[in-house]
Amino acid sequence: MPDPSAAVSRAPGPRGLPLLGCVLPFRKDPIGYLMDAWSRYGDVVRLNIRGKTVHLVTRPEHIEHVLVHGRRTYFKGYGYDDQKLLLGEGLITSEGELWERQHRIMQPFFTPVGTVRFMEVMVSTITDMLARWVPLADGGRVIQVDEEMARLTGNIIVRILFSRDLNDETSRIDEAFQYCVGFIDRRSADLIALPMSMPSSANRRFRQCLRNIHRYIDERIDERRDHPGEEDLLSVLMNARDEETGVRMDRRQLRDELVTLFVAGYQTTMHALTWTWYLLDRHREAAERLWAEQHSILNGRLPGMESVHELSYSRMVFQEAMRLYPPIKVIVREAAADDEIDGYRIPARSLVLVSPYITQRHPALWENPETFNPERFTPEQTERRSRYAYLPFSAGPRICLGGNFAMLEAVLVLAMVIREYRLQLVPGHPVEPSMALKTWPLYGMPMTLHRPE
Repeated sequence: MPDPSAAVSRAPGPRGLPLLGCVLPFRKDPIGYLMDAWSRYGDVVRLNIRGKTVHLVTRPEHIEHVLVHGRRTYFKGYGYDDQKLLLGEGLITSEGELWERQHRIMQPFFTPVGTVRFMEVMVSTITDMLARWVPLADGGRVIQVDEEMARLTGNIIVRILFSRDLNDETSRIDEAFQYCVGFIDRRSADLIALPMSMPSSANRRFRQCLRNIHRYIDERIDERRDHPGEEDLLSVLMNARDEETGVRMDRRQLRDELVTLFVAGYQTTMHALTWTWYLLDRHREAAERLWAEQHSILNGRLPGMESVHELSYSRMVFQEAMRLYPPIKVIVREAAADDEIDGYRIPARSLVLVSPYITQRHPALWENPETFNPERFTPEQTERRSRYAYLPFSAGPRICLGGNFAMLEAVLVLAMVIREYRLQLVPGHPVEPSMALKTWPLYGMPMTLHRPE
């Protein structure tokens, strides 16, 4: 660990306004502002955001220091209180012994081997979507791909968690989740958000949506306890024990983990898949190669446990889409003690920002970084690159457990959909990514379905 007392330099960065610092331009366009600061000041940038000292770091060695070697110095502090409003003490937001216990309980279900149990549900749900698309394709109808991917990934996670479909009831809960996630995202980026004690219309709606979510999940828990026959993830987690203590989750902890799984289970993949279809439309040669791969390996069959691992190009396409449009653009850590990064002092209680969006477009790390090129993710290219140059699921001990789940789901979607359809953007439709903390198309993604020639 570097000696912070030897680090006397202050990192370069914009001065900002008295008292407010850089809060106004950051609030207006968080990622755009960070991109501009990085391009002006370099790989370690100091910002003052309403009196809070913030450092942006972009190099793999600095990211490794913060997320891996300095994990005792840096913790999920500032900003995660907002996340806890929705996620409670789930795996994303918990710390210390609670996180360690929950990680031991949850991790076995999300290894590459563990996620195989979800494959049958994924395949059947994708099949249902393709059947629903048939009259839309035959009628030349426009589909909103962002909404279709949200519906698909939402249906998959509801079936996996609760053995249910997205009917009217679960659709209302899905809407409640989407409102709550948007509320938390806006609040996290705002930095001057109203206290939750204020009776604003947004606060009241959030609390009502959260009550509805909790009621729905509590009903599912009661239902499974009364009728324990289903082998869904809810049943598995209800019976799971910590391997060290033999303790099961209590009801509240179980509910927090189910909320976390629901949010993470479709938020991560829905946006990344939407951007993947856009990129494949822009790069038809990649779409043709994707079709050829599934035709050669699957030859008209549904993917199986062995064949899915052979779909290497499908995996590379999705990895490249997540490089350009990562599900999460900023990872926040708070310093528990003084530290040093690249000779610059990082004061205790200050924030450090790691931006997958910026690092994954860093020209020193990626050749022609704005170009879509799945070949970056061949085993040979991956071996040459620092593992901390690519962070779609974060890194270190707190890496997202759902990464294997998301990759399996995405590969299945790409292989099964490309066999039946080419998706083409409606001519003239503007495509612009949100520059907020999550990546979604600002104006939606309307596309038409076309049978392969």
